[in-house]
Amino acid sequence: MSTPHGVTGHGVTGSSDELGSVLDRVRLSRLFDSDVTLALVDGQDGRILAASRGLTELAGRTLTGAGPFWDVVASDPREREQLRAAAVAGSPAAPCWIDAPNHRRLIAWSWAPVEPEASARLAIGSDITAFAASQPDNARRLKHVIEASTDGIWDYDFATAKCDFRSDRCHEILGLEAGEFDLSAESFRAVIHPADWPEVDRELRAHLAGHTWRFETECRIRRQDGSWAWVLVRALVIARDEQGKPLRMVGSIADIGRRKQAEDASRAALMERRLIVEASPLAVVHVDSQATVLSWNPAAERFFGWKEEEVVGRRIPIIPDEEYEELIEAVRNRRVPPGAERKRLRKDGSLIEVAMWMAYVDQPDGTPSGVIVEYADLTERKRLEEHIRQTQKMQALGKLAGGVAHDFNNLLTTIVGYASLMVNSREVGDRQRAQLRLVLDAGERATALARQLLTFGRRTQFQLTTSDLNETVGGALGMLSRFIGEDIEVSFEPQEGLPPIRVDREQVSHTIMNLAINAREAMPDGGKLVLKTWLDEPDAARAERLGVRPGKYAVLTVSDDGVGIPEDLQDRIFEPFFTTKRGGEGSGLGLSTAYSIVQQLGGAISVESYPGQGSSFSVHLPAWEETVEGSSDISEPMAAIQAKRVAVVEDDPGVRSYVRELLESQGYTVVAFSNPTEALELPPDSYDLLVTDVVMQGMNGVEMLERLRMQRPELKVIFMSGYPDRLQQLSQRIPAGSLIAKPFAPGVLLAAVQRTLAS
Repeated sequence: MSTPHGVTGHGVTGSSDELGSVLDRVRLSRLFDSDVTLALVDGQDGRILAASRGLTELAGRTLTGAGPFWDVVASDPREREQLRAAAVAGSPAAPCWIDAPNHRRLIAWSWAPVEPEASARLAIGSDITAFAASQPDNARRLKHVIEASTDGIWDYDFATAKCDFRSDRCHEILGLEAGEFDLSAESFRAVIHPADWPEVDRELRAHLAGHTWRFETECRIRRQDGSWAWVLVRALVIARDEQGKPLRMVGSIADIGRRKQAEDASRAALMERRLIVEASPLAVVHVDSQATVLSWNPAAERFFGWKEEEVVGRRIPIIPDEEYEELIEAVRNRRVPPGAERKRLRKDGSLIEVAMWMAYVDQPDGTPSGVIVEYADLTERKRLEEHIRQTQKMQALGKLAGGVAHDFNNLLTTIVGYASLMVNSREVGDRQRAQLRLVLDAGERATALARQLLTFGRRTQFQLTTSDLNETVGGALGMLSRFIGEDIEVSFEPQEGLPPIRVDREQVSHTIMNLAINAREAMPDGGKLVLKTWLDEPDAARAERLGVRPGKYAVLTVSDDGVGIPEDLQDRIFEPFFTTKRGGEGSGLGLSTAYSIVQQLGGAISVESYPGQGSSFSVHLPAWEETVEGSSDISEPMAAIQAKRVAVVEDDPGVRSYVRELLESQGYTVVAFSNPTEALELPPDSYDLLVTDVVMQGMNGVEMLERLRMQRPELKVIFMSGYPDRLQQLSQRIPAGSLIAKPFAPGVLLAAVQRTLAS
């Protein structure tokens, strides 16, 4: 085979025959006689072994034997290096210019092996000068794109350790003047924030070694003015030598300061929201569309008892089974109204009433992906609502009691008054007298019942009298049977010789009633209730524990053999509205009312209890130095003060008649009126004493007295009333010691009349 046209140089192994053999085997010999831009290049030193006619004509000289190939066909040193690196790698190279005497052409080169065992390679060139010339706007367009970009663009040459190109934006980001940009290894290391350099160095080394496709990092770079700028640096090695060392790298630098500020603000806002959720008094629970818990704040732990790690990633445990499917469907369809009240399960199995508000979390397509639920514990609110209902109930009962007190006490005054007159009459036989005493006993019980109702309704004030504790307890025993029930055995163990006490007997009876009712609740199946009185003289230390002064105390202990009170609740049993009863039973006011009464009387109440062994409540009441007051009833008529005249004003006919007859029976001259208007028609100097009801239609007794005293300032008065609610309003206008409460026995009124006239 002859040597191809234009081939006059070396063969693959130095022999023309061997070169021809290679060309024959690759069936390319005829191509070298064509206009194709083709060269056979030695893979060891880059010498041109053969050049096609087209390449020879393009270069304008003989190329065979010249070399290296990349120095011959590339004019620009940088392009030569790129072409050499492509030859080593066997990959396409960037286009490069070849200069001839009369023209300059742009050639794009690619490489192909001749044979696996041969070191020679084919360099195949494509003349793209015309194509490039047909695209005159490309370079200008690229220039405009770079100028418009917010990123800085740069091209780094490892051989010179300089940037051959950098856009103006690079200078702006780094705060440099044009021409100051230097991206040597030393300068690059110097401007990176020390805290960021380890990661930057690691990523950069990995890319330069060829382990990563691209270098990308976020770091802080020091600007020319000394400030730090957050930047995003991306880079790509586009040329390497035969050993794989990088030769050229292009990249971009972007200012991400605003993005970092936004991220910091977002993180701060997220942290703030998290802190708000963590500190929220409301339980905040985030669940997905399948009711799996995603988050669970501390308030949720307090409300429901489960810790966060017990519920996150699991189905929400607080929804009762019977409501589960219905609620999930309601959440998906967004049918749960804000503030809806529900009952939710606690870890201990109990139910808690809550109000709930929901914020729905949607996927990008608008379908619900979950919900954030806020729960408010309604326990306190429900307790307050129950307190309000109880208060309103008690107020209504108090108004009812106060409303009937006047008429009821008038009736009792008439009944008790006439019975008292008759029982002392000489015209009454022993049998009738015994019957009348039964009537008086019934009247006294009715009077006590009326006062108990008023005390329960809190429509009365304390009326302190010197009393005997045993008598007070004994009087309350009769009322206990109405409340305790037949399945509870009641016993009373009084200690004789107790000192007197200064108390309001009705309030003490009320206290005994509350303690007895509390004991009854502790014995649902019946049991024993023991009331015991005793004398106690606590020393200073024990008195301090009781909350009283050292001294003598008459003590009442109320004991039961019921279920007892747990130790952890004993400090709370006297709190208002505290109750251990379930299902809304009980007001929680009984023991707190007893505590309040005893405190106001200067005493103390304490409890000793053990679960399963019953409870004992001890009421300490301070001893009083005076003796117990005697009865105000009379058994014999009292001598009337000579020539005393009394005016009686009472709108109830029965009471008016009773008072008139009682006073006349004692020798008083009495004139009676049914209302204040009639009484004002009589000059006040016509009588010595005014006995009047307080509450009457048109004008009350106090107003009437004030008008009469305008004419006679020294006019003496006794007020009668069975309406304690109005007395509280008029108490400042009623002279001290001038009031007797209905119903009253004859001796009480006569003693008051005699005392007032003699004063």
